[in-house]
Amino acid sequence: VFGPLRLDLLVEEVAVHYPQVTVNAVEAVVDGDPGLLRRAVSNLLHNATTHGGGDVEVTVYPTTVVVADHGPGIDPEVLDHVFERFHSGSSSTGHGLGLAIVQWVATIHGGDVRIENRPGGGVVATLTL
Repeated sequence: VFGPLRLDLLVEEVAVHYPQVTVNAVEAVVDGDPGLLRRAVSNLLHNATTHGGGDVEVTVYPTTVVVADHGPGIDPEVLDHVFERFHSGSSSTGHGLGLAIVQWVATIHGGDVRIENRPGGGVVATLTL
C-alpha cells in the first residue's frame, strides 16, 4: 500500500541486519510501499555485502538511495544484463532475481535503478524514486 514513509528510517532499519554497512542519511519522505521498498533495499545491501569485499556505504538523499561497495566490480559483459531475471554472474550463488526485483520496485514507484562500476574498483547502485 502506497503512502508517505521515511525512506531514511526504512534504510536504517534494513541496514541493521548488515553489520558491515554504514548509513549516511538525511530525512527523506517518499510516497511508497514500505514492504516493496524494504525488499529492494535489502536486495541491494545483500548484493553489496556478498560481492562487495568488505565495508559498504549507503547514502540516503530525499528521493535516492546509493549503495557503494569496494569489491572487484562487475564484469562489463555481465553488467549489461544485471536486471534480467535468472541471469547471474559466475561467482553468484543466487538465482538472478534480486536486481530484477529492485528494478521492478523502482519502476512501480516511478523511478529507476542504475548499477555502475566505480573507478578503482567496486560497484555503485543508485535507486531513485
